[in-house]
Amino acid sequence: MRHIGLFGSFLALGLGVASAGQAQPPSDTFPSKAAAERRALSLKCSGAFPMGQGWAPCQSLEAYAKAIGGSLVTSEHI
Repeated sequence: MRHIGLFGSFLALGLGVASAGQAQPPSDTFPSKAAAERRALSLKCSGAFPMGQGWAPCQSLEAYAKAIGGSLVTSEHI
């Protein structure tokens, strides 16, 4: 097991990732910081952090993972 980068962590958490023929889960990335901060309130965290070309809820990826009950540690194969 190893820690993976920011993008890989979002893949591991299942945000916006789907295989062919599968429904895509809802994405927690937003075009504005304000929208991500509103989502953060519903997750019982605060703030927003940049993710790709958008914003993600909570102050950090670690805080987001905790808020959704996820983990940043994954297997080598995603």
